[in-house]
Amino acid sequence: MKPLLTLVFVMIASHAAALSCLRPDVASSYQDAHAAEDLYYILRGRLDFDAALMPNGVEARASPPAAVPAQFDGMTLTARGFTTPFAAPIILQPSCAGPWCGSLQPSADILVFAKQTGAGLEVDVGACPWFVFYNPTDAMEQRIVDCVAGRRCERADR
Repeated sequence: MKPLLTLVFVMIASHAAALSCLRPDVASSYQDAHAAEDLYYILRGRLDFDAALMPNGVEARASPPAAVPAQFDGMTLTARGFTTPFAAPIILQPSCAGPWCGSLQPSADILVFAKQTGAGLEVDVGACPWFVFYNPTDAMEQRIVDCVAGRRCERADR
């Protein structure tokens, strides 16, 4: 009975452990998007969508979460900064890492990397949010502008 008890404890402990993500960084996210074969738009503004359609963060899932339709309203990045108005429908694609699922809050000030797909623009909303930044600062904006302009583009903590 002792081996069974140990197995139950290990299973409980593994579910109780929190997901540990590296802190996302706009320069690293830019480098990943730039290196990808896909085309990415870098947007700053607000996403409006039905929050009830997003996963609840930590939950047991039998299948991947469904895509969530959203509307973006804000600006797109140019070499001079977020200077061009941009409004478009966007698909939010939540994904999970075990029981931890990515989620967003509607109408928050947000900077996102939106991938161009055959169906339109899509934002990956992963359990570790590499392409989503809430309340972007002036310093974050300047770093992403520097990246696009070909200037110094490395993580802020280096």
